[in-house]
Amino acid sequence: MKLSIWLIDTLLFLSIFVPYYLFIRTGKNAQKKKLNAIRQISRTHGLSPNIQEYWSDSFIGIDSVGNRLIFIRFENKGETTVVISLDQVSSCNLIRKGKRLKREKGREELLTYLGIELFFNEQGKPPQVLTFYDIDALTGEDYEVTRGEKWLKLIREHLNPGKHRVVAA
Repeated sequence: MKLSIWLIDTLLFLSIFVPYYLFIRTGKNAQKKKLNAIRQISRTHGLSPNIQEYWSDSFIGIDSVGNRLIFIRFENKGETTVVISLDQVSSCNLIRKGKRLKREKGREELLTYLGIELFFNEQGKPPQVLTFYDIDALTGEDYEVTRGEKWLKLIREHLNPGKHRVVAA
């Protein structure tokens, strides 16, 4: 009798623990693959971002020494990589789109798109948009508005790095 209870307890424990362990392990392996891809792509482009952030399926970083920006977005079909020299960027804006929803307790705005649009010094060169959040591509919002505003500020600081330097006499 004690053997059968012990056996049932063990099987019950394993039926709960093993799927949980496999789920966590799969997620960590996927994250390690993405981080390795980020390192490899950065090395390929000769970048070493000293300011960087990785969230969900996106990575953004600024190499202050080379004054270049790297943005990587992982998608089902592969990754999209954008490398931009910030010396060639004249200005940038935050693009924020949303839908107004009627709720019982008033109105609420649902974020549908968030991106940073970069404008270049070169005449005729189209603006480049870095997509931080798209409701069609992602399932959940993860402080993207705060993140977008933070990176807009960081990019603007690196557009004209000479302006922010103070020279001691």
